[in-house]
Amino acid sequence: WICLSPTFHVPVLYFSAHWTSGSPLTLDQLLDSTIFHPKDPTLYPFSTLAPSSSSSSSPTDLAPPFPFLSQGEHPTLGTPAWFLHPCETEAIMEDVLSSVERESGGDSEEKAWRGRWLESWLMVVGSVVDLRG
Repeated sequence: WICLSPTFHVPVLYFSAHWTSGSPLTLDQLLDSTIFHPKDPTLYPFSTLAPSSSSSSSPTDLAPPFPFLSQGEHPTLGTPAWFLHPCETEAIMEDVLSSVERESGGDSEEKAWRGRWLESWLMVVGSVVDLRG
């Protein structure tokens, strides 16, 4: 499910994952599943679920990964769900779209920009999560 974050004003991907028995996957099981793309930064540059390449051995010195995988209540269904936390979405999208020139003008240009933004967001999310399933 894709919902708009009322706090961050960006789209958020929500999902759930269960065994065939109906019991939910744990975080470790989820990270080892095929829901996420392989932890290969050459193939999936935005998928930083793998540990940081920092030479530091201290867990507190590791850079936090994007996306932040969180668990909470789905905003409209009220059921438990996993979601990609939206706190860094705007900054990532600015980086992704920095080379795209935004034309100022009427409603049609604004609509086109929003379309490019959403397409780019789906590409970023799709580089982390296998959206084909």
